[in-house]
Amino acid sequence: MRVSSESFISRVFSVLRVLGQSDKPLTLHETSERLEVPKPTVLRLLRSLCELGYVEPVGDGTAYRVSSQIYDLIPVDSDAWLRDRILPEMAKLHEQFNETTNLACVDGTKVRYVHILESTQPLRCIPDDRLHDELLRTALGRAVMAHWPKAEIDEKIASLCELADYRDVKGMREELRLTKQRGWAYESGQGSLGVDCIAVALLEDGVPYAGVSLSVPSVRLNKTYHTQLVAGLKDLVARLQGAENLELVKS
Repeated sequence: MRVSSESFISRVFSVLRVLGQSDKPLTLHETSERLEVPKPTVLRLLRSLCELGYVEPVGDGTAYRVSSQIYDLIPVDSDAWLRDRILPEMAKLHEQFNETTNLACVDGTKVRYVHILESTQPLRCIPDDRLHDELLRTALGRAVMAHWPKAEIDEKIASLCELADYRDVKGMREELRLTKQRGWAYESGQGSLGVDCIAVALLEDGVPYAGVSLSVPSVRLNKTYHTQLVAGLKDLVARLQGAENLELVKS
């Protein structure tokens, strides 16, 4: 029996909704169970969505997630408020160091880049503002995640470590604790080979809503420069926090 066009379209969007609402990639079996649709039908839908680029296979191809291409369907700039709020201070940081400066937020198990100010130096990180990085592979992701409630970290970290092929769950918990304590996160070559990244979380009432990072070629990042970059990022956080407090006083 042929499936009507209306029924087919409904099932396509149901697959996208189920994958989009999951905090981890889903297997064919898991997707079929959640949709209560037979696996052969779900497999056809997944293959069609993969061909169109809106769904992508993960790992050995047995699990699926929504791809970043899905954002091409949303013309509205949902991040305009974030850019308006952060970019003026972010531009000062970029002018101070002339290093690639990134603004991002967490989207499920990914870091989604909202805006990137590229360095003009000959040796620099070449950014892709459509990139979605695995949460644990980036300093940005770790900086934000470190401020999650402990229960939320404990709930998600095992699956996140598995997705990022990062098996040291205990070590990652300790790194997140240290990140929160010192106020910044650091990674070297995990997001991009030959690039080091230092990041801070942006908080409102203690809750992280975004992060800012500096991406620097590893050969340029000595101990003294590292200290200067950390200080610059902390100053940015302090300026933003001061502006928020001023707005609260005025209101």
